[in-house]
Amino acid sequence: MFRRNAEIPVNQPIMSSDKVSTGVSSRAEVQLDHSNILRLGDNTLTTVASLSRTQIQVQVARGLVDYTVFKGSEADVEINTANVAIHPAQKDGIYRVEVNSEGETQVIVRKGEAEISTPQGSTHLEKGRMVIVRGTAEQARYKEDEAPSKDSWDSWNNDRDRAIRDAQSWSHTNRYYVGSEDLDAYGRWDNVPDYGPVWVPAVSVGWAPYRSGRWVWEPGWGWTWVSDEPWGWAPYHHGRWFMYTSSWLWWPGPVYGYPRYRPAGCRSDRVTASTRGTGAMARASTRLTWSTSRTSISTTGPAVASGASPRFAPETVIPTCVGPPWTRESVRGSRLFQ
Repeated sequence: MFRRNAEIPVNQPIMSSDKVSTGVSSRAEVQLDHSNILRLGDNTLTTVASLSRTQIQVQVARGLVDYTVFKGSEADVEINTANVAIHPAQKDGIYRVEVNSEGETQVIVRKGEAEISTPQGSTHLEKGRMVIVRGTAEQARYKEDEAPSKDSWDSWNNDRDRAIRDAQSWSHTNRYYVGSEDLDAYGRWDNVPDYGPVWVPAVSVGWAPYRSGRWVWEPGWGWTWVSDEPWGWAPYHHGRWFMYTSSWLWWPGPVYGYPRYRPAGCRSDRVTASTRGTGAMARASTRLTWSTSRTSISTTGPAVASGASPRFAPETVIPTCVGPPWTRESVRGSRLFQ
């Protein structure tokens, strides 16, 4: 079975070769890793062509995107349109790329610097500068100019950048834990003996993890938990849930090193301080993190039809995940956010 132009939910994992598009009056954010974020304006089509710890390639077929690089990026990034290749520097940067209906590409550097390349030549673009590229790839011509003033699209991207960069939860989690910024608004941090900092979700009495969401089949990873909860990325793919004084808490695990990805980080037992360190850990990842309606994904891998994913009976508190403990192996993924 193949998944085509399916509307994608929040926290949907995104892999290499996936196409992400938006409809009219829609926006989306894709966190490619802890330091690289792609945002789509309305009626935009992109492809995540390559995605690894050291290399990211994004293709923009039409529409408007913003690409943010935070400090600490480890990836060599390339953004392609039909007539230009953009190579952002591996440091703080904000890049605006727009492909209009005539195939003309506009590249603006709001922060940082980038190399702009066409078959006819290349240029180094600094902060506050813009290039417009016209013509097909073989005959592309570019013109450099001063960048126009910022607009509402730039303001929205700046607001999202601040919300991610300045989140208080980063002081308690591994810096590679994509989605840690979501935790600020949906819970609080506490200290548990022998564990240290743990996150306490703001939920109703009787709540348990792995209840709100679904299991989806991801090629190469198998069954993967996709949470419906707006904060449901980091706590389900990193660290471990455990029960303490009749409440479920999330322990982020070690705050150093590059974490190994797991489709879900869970155990079926109730955990006390004496069993610390026995659970499965998870990965650094890529996800859809923010979207309005009509954000879709097109993939060529196998998928499971709606309703075919395994569901757990109400009395099952949490499924057991079988796998090795936390490790520094370098594996990659992504998410979509709301």
